[in-house]
Amino acid sequence: MNVSVVMTTYNGANKLLPQLISLRDQSRKADEVLIFDDCSKDQTVEVIQNFIYENHLYDWTLIENEHNKGLRRNFADALNTARGDLIFLCEQDGEWKADRIEKMAMIMEERDEIKVLSSDYDIRRGNQAVRFRKGVPQPYGRQRIEKAEVSACTIDPLRPGFTYVLRREMIHQIKSVTEADDEYDRVIWESALLSGGLYLLNEKLSVQIRYKDHERISAADEKNRRIRKIREQCALTERLLARIETVENRQWLEEYIRIQKERADAVENGSVRNLYALSKNSGFMPQSFTWLADAVSVIRAKL
Repeated sequence: MNVSVVMTTYNGANKLLPQLISLRDQSRKADEVLIFDDCSKDQTVEVIQNFIYENHLYDWTLIENEHNKGLRRNFADALNTARGDLIFLCEQDGEWKADRIEKMAMIMEERDEIKVLSSDYDIRRGNQAVRFRKGVPQPYGRQRIEKAEVSACTIDPLRPGFTYVLRREMIHQIKSVTEADDEYDRVIWESALLSGGLYLLNEKLSVQIRYKDHERISAADEKNRRIRKIREQCALTERLLARIETVENRQWLEEYIRIQKERADAVENGSVRNLYALSKNSGFMPQSFTWLADAVSVIRAKL
């Protein structure tokens, strides 16, 4: 099977080299590496051009956008351009283990039932490892390779997009349900999950390098972001249910959507009472204390 790597860049001149070097040094080389730069204002393009030239990487291609598309549109275009049977996703703030392509491609070649495979990963802040990662189970299940089953805990991506490899035939399904504001990793993850083809590899094959902490946001913005995330997730799940003929746990998913919409309404209306009532539906909540986190968000926004 041919392998493509798609990478998007923007103002990453000071961050790119570890990722570029790790791509170059893979034990199994990609048949093509596509790098889409979204009108960087720093020296990103020059760094990539020099790296390709100095290392004679003739199967690497740099595409410079004529205008800034934004991360989601830029990545969508990169994904649609890839020609490989297997497509690996790559971000500029990271580093791959030398055998990542070799190991994951071999699994995909041996197991046709896998549509999307996600590996585990480490986080590093500068040169220091980050030991605790909120919300990311490690590992998922007890086997080296585990199928992700449909549940309230798995609909939201457990691992980010840079850990994925997907089959080219998934592109059409993803493209058919994606809207402009969708997060690409969420669409890929849930498309494979509902199709019964999402598998997790419990092996750390990449590193996310964080150069700064996430910015703090106001209580009101946090509440609005929570509402928006719930509604966007419901909308995506509804589109997937309409698109995919054979969906695992369709009836459960329809009930999940109903409850999540009630949850979004309760947060938006500031109703702690309704959130507490929803806590009885624990099987439809990502975590047992989800309703409490929602309530805290509502209370903080009122202060």
